[in-house]
Amino acid sequence: MAFHAVSMWDKLGSTKAEFKSKTSLFLGVTLVPGSGLRKAVLPIISDIMDCEFQSKGNFSQLEDDLSDKLDQFVVQERKGDNNYRDLFESVLMQQSKGKDWEEKGVHLIGKIAQLLERLIDYRNVVSINNEDKRFMKISCIYNLMNFLYQDRSKRDTWARHIYRLHELHLRKDEHTEAAFTLLELAKTYNWSDNLIPEDSYGRFPQQKERERKEILYNKILVHLDKGQVWECGIPLCKELADLYENKLYNYKKLSTILKTQADFFTKILDVKRLPPIYFLVEFFGKSFPAIKRNKCFIFRGNPCDKVANILQSLQADFPNAQPLSFKADDSIKNGQAQYISVRQVNVTASENSRFKGHNVPHEITLFYQGNEVNEFFYDRPFQKGVEDKSMPMKSMWLDRITLKTTFRLPGVLKWAEVTQIIKGEKISPLKIAVETMKKTSAELELLNYNAKTYGVVEPLTMKLSGVVQAQVSGGITVYRDIFLTESYAEENPDDDDIIQELKNLIEDQFRILSECIIVHSRLIDDTLRPLHDEFKRQLLELKRSIQHDTSSPGPLPERKESLNRLGIKNEDRSNKSKSVFHTPETQATRLIPKSYKRGPVSPRKNSDPGLMISQDALSGIGTSDSSSTSSSSIPHTRDSGSSSSLDINNSTFYRSSIISNVSNRSSSDGDTFPSIPPPLPKRGGSRPNSGTGSTSSGSRSDSPIPETDPPAVPPRKVNEAPPPLPRKTSSSNLSRRSGEMPVITRETLPTTHENPVPSRPVDSGIYSGSETSLKDIGEIQITVPSSEELNGLLSVQIPVGGTAEPEVPPKRTPPPVPSRPKRTPDHSQ
Repeated sequence: MAFHAVSMWDKLGSTKAEFKSKTSLFLGVTLVPGSGLRKAVLPIISDIMDCEFQSKGNFSQLEDDLSDKLDQFVVQERKGDNNYRDLFESVLMQQSKGKDWEEKGVHLIGKIAQLLERLIDYRNVVSINNEDKRFMKISCIYNLMNFLYQDRSKRDTWARHIYRLHELHLRKDEHTEAAFTLLELAKTYNWSDNLIPEDSYGRFPQQKERERKEILYNKILVHLDKGQVWECGIPLCKELADLYENKLYNYKKLSTILKTQADFFTKILDVKRLPPIYFLVEFFGKSFPAIKRNKCFIFRGNPCDKVANILQSLQADFPNAQPLSFKADDSIKNGQAQYISVRQVNVTASENSRFKGHNVPHEITLFYQGNEVNEFFYDRPFQKGVEDKSMPMKSMWLDRITLKTTFRLPGVLKWAEVTQIIKGEKISPLKIAVETMKKTSAELELLNYNAKTYGVVEPLTMKLSGVVQAQVSGGITVYRDIFLTESYAEENPDDDDIIQELKNLIEDQFRILSECIIVHSRLIDDTLRPLHDEFKRQLLELKRSIQHDTSSPGPLPERKESLNRLGIKNEDRSNKSKSVFHTPETQATRLIPKSYKRGPVSPRKNSDPGLMISQDALSGIGTSDSSSTSSSSIPHTRDSGSSSSLDINNSTFYRSSIISNVSNRSSSDGDTFPSIPPPLPKRGGSRPNSGTGSTSSGSRSDSPIPETDPPAVPPRKVNEAPPPLPRKTSSSNLSRRSGEMPVITRETLPTTHENPVPSRPVDSGIYSGSETSLKDIGEIQITVPSSEELNGLLSVQIPVGGTAEPEVPPKRTPPPVPSRPKRTPDHSQ
C-alpha cells in the first residue's frame, strides 16, 4: 500500500504543493520498520521541502512541523531508531543535491537529524521507571532543552522538558539545581501585562506575563532556601521588592518579601555551611553514548562526598564501566571497553569586586570560595633533577592542569562539561610551600571560627595535631630547612620576593596558631588537657627554632656586606645548607679557649633571653623567664648607607656576654687580647647569675662550664633574712615538745638600737644526730655574740655599740583553771 501511495504521488506533478499539509502522514509512514519502505517514502519529504521553498523561500514552518511530529512519534509512540536517523539523513542529503535550496536544505536536514538523535536517547532513558540511568536521563533532557532553546518558536516544547528536569531534581532533594532550572524558565518572561496562553502541561492558566514570572520567582525562593543558597535568592527578593514598591504599590507583599530577604541575610551569618567538593569525571571508550564518549565533566558533590561515592553513582548508569586510575591512551579511548576516571579537583575562586578593599566577614566570603565558579585545577607531581632522599620535597615540582566549564556551578545540572583544558604550568617547590601555607592558614582560621561560634573543637584538635606536631613531608620546619638556607638563596637569586612572602606567611601562621591554642584551651575537657599542653610546648619550641634562624633581616648581598664590615667571616664550610640567618664565628670568639666556648644550644623551656617569645604572637600561651635581653654586644660602626646590619644581641649560638667580656679587654691596635677572662661560675638552678661571677645582665648558660672555685658569698643587708635552717626533730621527743620555738633570724640579732634577745628553751634534736631530750638538758642559755664577733662572720659591718646581756625569760606558768560554782536548786517555786 505504501508503494502504491508513492506511485500516485509521482503522478501529481505541479499539484504536489496542495498536499504539503499532509507532511505528518508521510513522516509517520517513514517510521514504519523496513529499510525498503523507508527508502521509497523519504523522497516525498524532499518534494515537500521543494514546494515549501518555492512558496515561502524558507523552511521555518516546515521545521516546526517536523520537530513537533518527531517529538510525538519518537518519545510518546516510541517509533524510530538510530538506523532510521542515519537513513533519514543520507537519503534527504542525496535528494537535495543540485536544488536551488541545497544550502538551506542541508542545514535543515542536519538539525532534524540531531533532534532525532537526542529524542531517541531521551526516549531510551526516560522509559525506565526506577532510579537507574538517572545520570543519562538528566543529560538527555538537558541536551534536548539546549537544542530546543535555540528556536523561540519551540518555547512550549522546551518548557515541557524544563518541568521534567525540575521533577528529576526534586526526587533527589537537589533543591539548588531545581531552583536554577525554574530560573531558566522565569528568564523568558518579562514584567509586562501581556496575556500569555495556558501552558501545555496545565500548570499555569492564561494570565499576565508578570503574574506567571512572580509565581515562578516565589517557587525559586523556596528551593533556594532549602538548598541554603541564600546569596542567589537575594537579587530575586530585590527585584520583587522593586515591583511591589514602585509599580504595583502593594505594600503588603512588599513587607513579606522584605522579611524573606532579611531572613536570608540572617541565615548567611548564623547558619553553618560547608563548601561543596568538586570532582573531574572522564569517560573513555567508544561504547559510551555520544553525549559522554571521551568527554570530561566537573561534578559538584556534597561536602562529605568521596571519589568512591561519585564512582558508585556513575556505575549505576554504566554497570560495565571499570574505574581508571592512570592516564588514558589512544587504545583505551578508541576501544570498546568502558572506563571512568574520577579525581578530586580544586577550585580557582574568583575575587568578588564588591569585597575588594573591605573587611568582609568570613561567613560571606566563604560562599564564593566554592560557588559561582567555572575554573578548576589539579596537579601532577614529578621529580625534577636529582632526588634528595632526605628531603624529597626539595626536587618535587607540580604539573598544573587548569579546566574551564561551559557554565558556572551550581547551575541547572550538578555537573558541567569541560570546554577548555590548559596544560604546561610548572609549579616550583617554593611556590608549593607558599600555596600550602596559605591553604593551611585558611583552614585553621575556618576551624578556629567554627570552634568559637559553634563549639566544635574536634576538627580543630585534629588540625592542630597535624600542624604543630612533628611534620613528615611538609610543614614549617621542613620549609625552613629547605628554602630559608644560604645555599638556596645563592642558587635562586630571583626568588627573594617569594622567600620573603614565605617568611611573612610563617609569621602569620604563628599568630593564627596562637589564637587557635587559646580557643582550644577554653573548649577542651580534662581528657584532652595533656594533649593541649603538648601542643603548647611544641608550638613554643617551633617558635624558638624559627626565630633562631630568622633574626637577621635584609637580602643576602647586603647581609654579606654588613658582615664583612664587621670583620665576620663564615668559617663553617662543612654544612653547605647552613641557615642564612646563622651568626658565624667572630675573631673575638676564635681567640677564646675552647673550654670557654659554648657547645650546641639545646632547646630549653624559656631559658635563653636570646629566644624571647613575641608577646603578640604567643599571647596567652607562654612568656620567657627573662624580662630583658643582653645589653652587651660587639661594638661596631653602622654604615648609614647600608640597609641592614647584624644584631649580635639576639645570637643564640654563642653567648653575647662572653663576646662582650672579651671585646672589653681588646686592645685598641689589634685583635689580640692580653688576658683570658676568668672562668664563669656554674649556674645554680633557675636563678640568674649574680655577684662577681655573673656576666651580662640576664644572661644564662645552657652548656657545661669548666669547674672553678665558687665565688665569694655576696654581701647581704642586715635586715635581709637568709633561708631558714634545716630542722630535724626525732619522733621520740616530739610528743614531749613543750612548744614551738621560733627560728633565730637576722631580725632577732641585737644591734645598738635593739633590745637583747632573751634566752629561750631549745628543742631536742636541733642538731643532726642529737638524741638528747628536753628533760635531760632542761633550759639552755643562748649567748649572743658581740658586734665585733659578728663582724668577723658577716660581710655586712655592724656598728659598734653597747651590748646587753640577754635576759632569761621567766618560766611560763599556765593560768589557774577557774572553779565551776555549784548550782543550788531553787525551791522558791
